[in-house]
Amino acid sequence: VHVGSHTFMYDFVFGNAGLPSSQIYHRCVAPLVEDLFKGYNATVLAYGQTASGKTYTMGMGTNCGTSDGIIPKVMEYVFTRVEAVKSQIRVSFLEIYNEEIYDLLASNPPSRAPIIIRETASGEITLQGVTEVDVKTKEEMSSYLARGSFARASGSTNMNIQSSRSHAVFTISLQITTAEEILCAKLRLVDLAGSERANRTGADGMRLKEGRHINSSLLALRNVISLLGDVRKRKKGAHVPYRVSKLTRLLQDSLGGKSKTVMIACVSPAISDVEETLNTLRYANCARNIKNQAVVQKQKTYAPSFMFKELTPSKSEAKNKAVVQKHKPSVPSFDYDAMFKELTPSKSESLPVYDKPVYDKEDVFQDFSELKIPWPSQAARFDDLFASTSSRSELRKPVYDKPVYDEDVFEAITELQYNEDVFEAIPELQCDEDVFEAISELQIPSTSQPDDVFRV
Repeated sequence: VHVGSHTFMYDFVFGNAGLPSSQIYHRCVAPLVEDLFKGYNATVLAYGQTASGKTYTMGMGTNCGTSDGIIPKVMEYVFTRVEAVKSQIRVSFLEIYNEEIYDLLASNPPSRAPIIIRETASGEITLQGVTEVDVKTKEEMSSYLARGSFARASGSTNMNIQSSRSHAVFTISLQITTAEEILCAKLRLVDLAGSERANRTGADGMRLKEGRHINSSLLALRNVISLLGDVRKRKKGAHVPYRVSKLTRLLQDSLGGKSKTVMIACVSPAISDVEETLNTLRYANCARNIKNQAVVQKQKTYAPSFMFKELTPSKSEAKNKAVVQKHKPSVPSFDYDAMFKELTPSKSESLPVYDKPVYDKEDVFQDFSELKIPWPSQAARFDDLFASTSSRSELRKPVYDKPVYDEDVFEAITELQYNEDVFEAIPELQCDEDVFEAISELQIPSTSQPDDVFRV
């Protein structure tokens, strides 16, 4: 395209000396709609100055009920294709007015609240509170398009009797389910409000405020396009200011993201508009250099995630279970009150019961110290444990006047199990070798000799 001394390069040129405008859909938009059924996100946005024909080209104005414009043709093709696949179609319609996002399909438009933009951990932009409705037919989708177009903010200026005062985004969400996977793709059809100059539009009051917000958001869009279209800056990893405006934030995936995007630059042939025409052509030429990384939006048809949560413990649950197992005592659980009563035998019982481990240190030690143990012939080997005296009666009582013991010795004592002939200590216990040997080698008479057994 040549404008004076300026030359611009584009993929297609329509109108005037170029291709007829009716070919815009078939040449530019139809391939994106076809890719929609393959799982690719796509965006079509109309860009240009006010009164250049953007809304008419997209089919969001008074012609939204006819077959003219891009959106009516998209709807017709979509419902022709979905007949052969198992699918679900939802639509949403919103506008960016005075840097706030509003839902055009809200049930109560006068009291509608602004939509909040959220970003997921994977970088996907989501809208909190937006209305998405299921549609089954082309006529039903057309009714929602007409309803949102009627609710969209518009006004009269010196350049356009019905000027759009907001950016509009009509989104078609398609979900296709197969035996192997689920494809979830979106087609965004964007009609941008036109850039304008107050001295030409004659805007004042509310119209002037609207024009300022429109120009501000379009300037942010131009800055993003300029940066993404500059190869040298892109290689250096320069920061892209998506967050400056709600418009650029909403189109983040469409500009340099994972979406396939077509930009339609609408210009006026009037000589009075030559400056705005040059600006539009310049940014459209720059946008042609933006490289997106289109990715198929799919997920495998696994079982619902809640089933995995029930069958497979989370990492934190597994870790906590491992810690509990690590610190869990090696002895079985039992009733401590019943165990304590069992360890306190009555006078009629011949032997105390020590066949179950106990962890009450003071009581067990006291019981053990009061036992009257018959002194064996190997008394000389136990000098460290018992007092060495010549009287057999004195030898029957071990010396525990000053109980001094450590954890290992106590564990050895509490883990002793009664046998008909001897107390046997659990081999895995670690304690002082001499003391453990002295305890384990005590020779206890059998229960058939009640006078020689020890009692409490």
